[in-house]
Amino acid sequence: MLTATSPLEASVGQRDPLMPTGFDCGAGLTKLCLSSNGKQILLRQPSKVLELKSPLLAELNSPEGGHFYYHSGDRSDLINRQFLTGELVTWKAPITHIKLSDDPALKAEYALHMVLGALASLPHRQQWKLFLVISTHSRKLFNDRLKQLLTGNHIVSFGGQNKPESKVTISLEAVVPEGA
Repeated sequence: MLTATSPLEASVGQRDPLMPTGFDCGAGLTKLCLSSNGKQILLRQPSKVLELKSPLLAELNSPEGGHFYYHSGDRSDLINRQFLTGELVTWKAPITHIKLSDDPALKAEYALHMVLGALASLPHRQQWKLFLVISTHSRKLFNDRLKQLLTGNHIVSFGGQNKPESKVTISLEAVVPEGA
């Protein structure tokens, strides 16, 4: 039996409790399931990413995709860059985007992008503390890479560079086989 434990209980006695979160970066759809205020929230978005090289002329919103600007954090390669995910990618660049189904390694490389894009579709919070469990069909192949690319603190703005900042802290608890 596989048991995941946390040094801190997920909700008792904390001002900003850890949010248990399940994540599956699939070839067609990315799924993120999190618990907030006693409710389960399921987010689905097409597994697509696009880096924006210039500002958007109009704000794009969709429950199946997001827009984020990465200010600072543990992913120094993303600082001062902005991305669209999911359905917003298809609207902005129907042909020139990255589809994660094109190469299994892309699911690991863009996992953080997909998590942040999903969070962008939710109401703004100053802080997110995700206790993340990832499901993948290539667990042995991508376990270390996923931990390296996701774990840590990420300061982002959802909806564009000039929007309020959010601190997203990700604790990657486990990478489990798909369907576990």
